[in-house]
Formats: sequence, structure tokens, C-alpha cells
Amino acid sequence: EKIPRTLNVEQRVVIAVIANLEFYNLVRSSLSVDDFEDAIAKNLYIILEECYRENAINYESILSKCNSAAVQNLIAQRVASGEFSGSVEHVQKIIEDGILGIQCITLERKRRNLLNKMRLLKGDTLEERQQLEAMLTDKMALDYELLNKKEQING
Repeated sequence: EKIPRTLNVEQRVVIAVIANLEFYNLVRSSLSVDDFEDAIAKNLYIILEECYRENAINYESILSKCNSAAVQNLIAQRVASGEFSGSVEHVQKIIEDGILGIQCITLERKRRNLLNKMRLLKGDTLEERQQLEAMLTDKMALDYELLNKKEQING
């Protein structure tokens, strides 16, 4: 498992939550495991969820479920660095901004997949034209949601 020098948005959110477990419900209500593409972040999200379901959501339980010493060290270093400490407002902003970033990436991925499906349809039959029309409606909804998320990020 390759351990990054810098954290991507997904890793940043889950490690910020591990350092501040009171924010787990916020992340849990905003994201699902399918929103994570990064293997480290996805695994940590799954571990957080397992600990939550076992009513053992604490730093020690989370670290004990990490099957990689390198990931354990990454978490320990980032938590000890103070990067995710400070005022509640500061930590909440880090996590909320990260959630919005992940949601944008997920919406962009869904949009790309939808456009690829649309390209495959020729529109020769009534059924294909109806499918294209439904997909276009879905694409417009994704575009609208993506625009709203980006506006929230940019304030």
C-alpha cells in the first residue's frame, strides 16, 4: 500500500474525522462508501462505520482495525501534527469543505458515466430517443446539483 506524502480530499476528511470523532455523524449522513475512490480513504471509512456499528467508535478501535502499519502511522502522524485540531469551527470547516469536494467528484463521475452511456445510444428507435430524453433530464439535474455544490465551495 503506497502511503501518500500529501492527503487527497478523501483521506483528509476521514483522518480529520478520526481526529475529531464527534463529526462522524456529519460525514455518515453526507457520504456513503461508494463516494470514495481512494483505497485508503474507503478502507478507513469502512472501519469507521464498523466501529460505529459496534458502538466502539474511538481512536484505539479504529487503529486496531487498520491492517496496515503504514496507514496506522499515517493516521498517528496526521493526528499528532495538530493539522486537524483547533476550534470546533475550524475543524468543522475542514470536514464540510471536504464533504463538498467529495460530493462534487462523485457528481462529476456520475455525469461522465451518463454522458458515456448517452454517446452509445444512436436515437434511431423511439425507445432509444426516450432513453436519451430521460438521460438528458438526469444530466441536467446532475449539472444543477454540481453547480450548487461548487457555489457552496466558492462561497
